[in-house]
Amino acid sequence: MLMLLVSLPVIVVLLLLVEVGACAIAYRINCGHKGLDIDIGRLLRLSLIAAAFTVVVFFLFVAAGMVYPLQELGVPGLVLIGLFVTLVQAQWLNWVYGLESWFSGLGLVFLRIIPYLLIAVPMHFVIRSLGGSLL
Repeated sequence: MLMLLVSLPVIVVLLLLVEVGACAIAYRINCGHKGLDIDIGRLLRLSLIAAAFTVVVFFLFVAAGMVYPLQELGVPGLVLIGLFVTLVQAQWLNWVYGLESWFSGLGLVFLRIIPYLLIAVPMHFVIRSLGGSLL
């Protein structure tokens, strides 16, 4: 238990740093060819706010999984929870970055996934080549 309490702040800080980067990259990609319409300092501050919400939602989901076994929800329940979380995050990102439409926020949610895929896909093949599995 003590090891978990010591490592939890480290996990939160690392997850927050990755999330800030993912949110900033997603916003930059969303701006397209016109480039950033805000300065880097403001982009990082807004990305920190967006990332903090995402990390809180993640840990609430983990805590809910500890209290209530999520396997009992089945696939439809998990899909509904995932859809709800995606829609809430899209609205949050829309509000934080002051985007023109709700669909821009939804686009940021999906663009945020790209850095995680760039990490997870190679790791999957490395772990699989060692005889293990991520799933």
